[in-house]
Amino acid sequence: MSERICIIPVRAGSKGVPHKNIRPFCGKPLLAHSVAQAQASGCFAEIVVSSDSLEYLEIARQAGATQLVHRPDELASDTAGSMDVLFHAMAEVERETGRSFETITLLQATSPLRLPDHISAAVEQLETSTDDVVLSVSEA
Repeated sequence: MSERICIIPVRAGSKGVPHKNIRPFCGKPLLAHSVAQAQASGCFAEIVVSSDSLEYLEIARQAGATQLVHRPDELASDTAGSMDVLFHAMAEVERETGRSFETITLLQATSPLRLPDHISAAVEQLETSTDDVVLSVSEA
């Protein structure tokens, strides 16, 4: 089994809903739900939160994230690409831990209603198929 990493990107500069990633939702900051779901899935060697905000990273630490990555300004704009953010976070964690990861799971903090079983099923689907990517969607 390859090592897996879960990355939860949260930036402080949301224009539509300021500080949405740390707003309370059902009694805890929004980003804490994704950390808890990743933990409960039992799938990951590391649960990483990447942010441009030290405050957000402290909230992530308190929520149980195993690695915190302070994102550079060029990856914290509203035009920064998700792939660049993921690769930066993974490279930082690989450098810090000396380990390499073959499976990357991106969890958006703005999807707090997923279940840990959804995460583990997606990881299993990815690892037992010839697919390169698994993307979950839900009808609004």
